Amino acid sequence: MSLQPVSPPMIFIEEFFHLYMTRSVLILALTLVISPAFASDSTLVRPAADSSRGVRVKKDQRIDLLNKKQTVQNRYGTFAPHRVREKGYRIQVISTQSRTEALAIKADLLSRFPGQQTYLFFREPFFKIRIGNFRTRAEANDFAENLLRYPGQVFIVADMIEYMWYPPASDE
Repeated sequence: MSLQPVSPPMIFIEEFFHLYMTRSVLILALTLVISPAFASDSTLVRPAADSSRGVRVKKDQRIDLLNKKQTVQNRYGTFAPHRVREKGYRIQVISTQSRTEALAIKADLLSRFPGQQTYLFFREPFFKIRIGNFRTRAEANDFAENLLRYPGQVFIVADMIEYMWYPPASDE
């Protein structure tokens, strides 16, 4: 009785299949063992204490926030509220070499005008404090009258401003 030799490609295929199956079973076993350790309590589905009542689902609260955002996007499409950057004006309150002085004035502006954005810029060797996002020079002039008590020269500068754009009210 003579043994027939097995062709080399067949041996290669059998070894590859054995190695593939071993790795697959190992990965599956590790997944089943490790995955419960990483499960979040807020996403678990557990049977209710009284099984006749069905299943109790604990939902992550961030899902509600995502639903609200999606509702706004669906309703307005590209007209959803969003941040806009465009050319406008800001009021420069101070330009000083003292960081401490600049931060003190910024804090004072924030407390006196909480509805306005304040900005601290450093362009060597000066710290500059600017306030506001005004679309027109006239708006900036009106607001600048409130800032005359600060030391130095208060003046209006052209700058890129940002503001929230909201869709026009609809008659729905």
